[in-house]
Amino acid sequence: MKTRLVWVGLIFLCLEYRLLPAQAADHPSTPNSSRKVEVLIDKIESAPPLKKGQPLRMERVREEDLNAYITRRILQVKDPMLSDLKIHPQDNNRVKGSFTLDFSGMDIPVFISTYMPFHFSGRIETNHGKGRFLLSELRLNNEPVTVEFLDTVLTLMASLNGYEPKGVQDWYALPHRISGVRTLSGYAEITY
Repeated sequence: MKTRLVWVGLIFLCLEYRLLPAQAADHPSTPNSSRKVEVLIDKIESAPPLKKGQPLRMERVREEDLNAYITRRILQVKDPMLSDLKIHPQDNNRVKGSFTLDFSGMDIPVFISTYMPFHFSGRIETNHGKGRFLLSELRLNNEPVTVEFLDTVLTLMASLNGYEPKGVQDWYALPHRISGVRTLSGYAEITY
């Protein structure tokens, strides 16, 4: 079975990718930054469970490191539809960014463009080890589009090419031991 559509969930993408085996070297311009996130995720996954009544632990990830890690994982996993993703954490769990869907080499209907650059903004929501990204604004080639449009394109492309379709705003399980993600300007905070 082909791998499932990996890009959805946006900020959770960097965490979800950690569950897949590494198969490629770091991107030449980002090895130190992406490695920082990988070491942090290893630390979180290997941390002993909290004793009853202990406060959650928190780690902070810089925007630069987060984006370097995402770039590296996209290259490693060779996602069939996502060619890049940049996330810009804002205060109060707000996030802005951009991503590009690239359907080169795939079966596509004539009404779908091969290359689709998006810009987005929205907020992150986490609850009991699950997370989702709620889009408030989405633009394709600087024109406003709806989340339903993006979901329709992704579902169509996934079904035509043998991938499991997933919704942009669906809930996703966070990796082992991660209970939540919060954003501040330039940072993501991970609680575990």
